[in-house]
Amino acid sequence: MGGYRSVLHGLRRPTLHEADSWDEADSWDEELDLVIEQLRTWTDVPRESVAICVPTNQMVADVIQRLGRRGIVSTEITRDGPRSDEGVHVGTMYRFKGLEYRCMIIAGVAEGLVPRSSVDVWERTDPLRHRRELQRARSLLFVAATRARDALAISWNGEPSRFLKPLRATDRKT
Repeated sequence: MGGYRSVLHGLRRPTLHEADSWDEADSWDEELDLVIEQLRTWTDVPRESVAICVPTNQMVADVIQRLGRRGIVSTEITRDGPRSDEGVHVGTMYRFKGLEYRCMIIAGVAEGLVPRSSVDVWERTDPLRHRRELQRARSLLFVAATRARDALAISWNGEPSRFLKPLRATDRKT
């Protein structure tokens, strides 16, 4: 059960399956608007306790630009960590290892981005590498999701990632 407090282990983190929000958009532009809407629902959470995770560097730039236009302070997470202590932290999935946030948005979880479409090139020529690359992408998404302490929101535009489809199908049955 999401959000229970164990005497031995403390508050349990939400998992991908227990995401608080699943948001589908028709375009990246519309998805950015959904990200802003989600951020605005977390009014009681300090901005530096919120993070937005995306698959690519270009998407990081897009998110930071959109947040700025809406008057929301943000900072990019680089190899050396966040550039500033203020604002919503934004970075690629690779940048979130070892970090923790009260609330987390994973945006851009679309097929072709998670996993990247280039992974499927290996399916015919090197099946072992294909499986390894798929597992790496799945693990990266899992790590990103487990950075959320209290709330997790996931969004995509177009077709959702193949990694989300089984989770959403199970979620609909409950």
